[in-house]
Amino acid sequence: MTRLVSITLTRVYVICLQLIAVRLYTQLVSAEELGSYYFLLTVSYFATAIIFVPVDLYQQANALEIRKKCNGFRPLLNFNKRLLLAYALIALVTLGVLLRFGNTIAIRAMLSISFPIFLYINQGLRNLLNILGHSHSVSLSFLIESIFKIIFFLLLMHIGAPNALTMIASWMAALLVSAAVLVRTSIRSRLFMGSADSDAISVKALFSFAYPVSFAAICNWIQTQGYRLVLVPMGHSAEVGIVSTLFGVGSSVIGALGLIYSQHLSPKIFTSRGMFTNDYLKGFAIVTGLAVALSITIGKPVMRVFFPEPFAQFWYVSTYGILADGMTVLIGGIGFHLAVKNQTGTLLIPAIAGVISAIVTVSIVVIATVDPHGISISLIISQLVVTALLLLKKRGVDGSSNEHN
Repeated sequence: MTRLVSITLTRVYVICLQLIAVRLYTQLVSAEELGSYYFLLTVSYFATAIIFVPVDLYQQANALEIRKKCNGFRPLLNFNKRLLLAYALIALVTLGVLLRFGNTIAIRAMLSISFPIFLYINQGLRNLLNILGHSHSVSLSFLIESIFKIIFFLLLMHIGAPNALTMIASWMAALLVSAAVLVRTSIRSRLFMGSADSDAISVKALFSFAYPVSFAAICNWIQTQGYRLVLVPMGHSAEVGIVSTLFGVGSSVIGALGLIYSQHLSPKIFTSRGMFTNDYLKGFAIVTGLAVALSITIGKPVMRVFFPEPFAQFWYVSTYGILADGMTVLIGGIGFHLAVKNQTGTLLIPAIAGVISAIVTVSIVVIATVDPHGISISLIISQLVVTALLLLKKRGVDGSSNEHN
């Protein structure tokens, strides 16, 4: 109980720091630069979706089995060394090609290509440590990241103009500090000790597990962030900046709640082999409903205190962010369940449906009027489609498992 209170308080501090960071961004960075910032993050997420998300999920799903077999996670360490080396070589070749198009494009590409590495190292260590019960250290790493993200942004702002590049660079520097803390915890807990059994990780099994997850992650990338790739080049950087920033506020709130919830309860999905999933989903659906209701009640005055125009007039976008990210946590829970059941292939149809619904709704927005409200509604509709279809797929998988038993 004490650990849960500690985690909860840490996440409250993280929320406050994230709100401070957003306040700084909206005061010091133009809406157009914010749009460019989210555009670059969206580009960088491609590598995360196609490579790092499926590998991380595979590691989580098989962590306990690997630990039992090898008395530690040394095989995961060796595998990730090779993975990151291969990615770095591909990144260097890509940057070499892009240098021909000028330094500005090369610098933006360098940050976009490098960012997934920093994020993956943090997320991978956090997930492994959380499964092994080091949730307090994981929460502390988020707090450190949030603190240094603000510190580095303010430092870099005095070196150059506050813009998209400054924001990404400061986040990467904060992730580096957070990673150092996580590595220290991993060493102290002897996380990567044990035998270096190369057979503990089957590349064939990883590929079979990963390709539907990669496909689903790419579809999710297109579904939830593709509007940035379309609208920013069309000259709607300001609208994208407003939606992404305010959506991010709502996402920060529900994401913090989701992280507390997930850190405390998601390991039970793995240890129970999926028996706990329904309780997990019902519980967070209630949390999301309460958060949405609270946002509707007090969101407008709170947002007007914290944010300048034109952000404040679109305060309700943050409520959409809570709802959308709440569904993201539910989707993640179902994904854990399907991973445990070795049924990741069932992710494909909902993922494709999410992309189709996103393309249709964003197209309607472009044809009509591009504004924050329309963009937000398109995101909510596509999330509803994916969540509903995944719940149906989960029911089918569970029904099939019961029949075999």
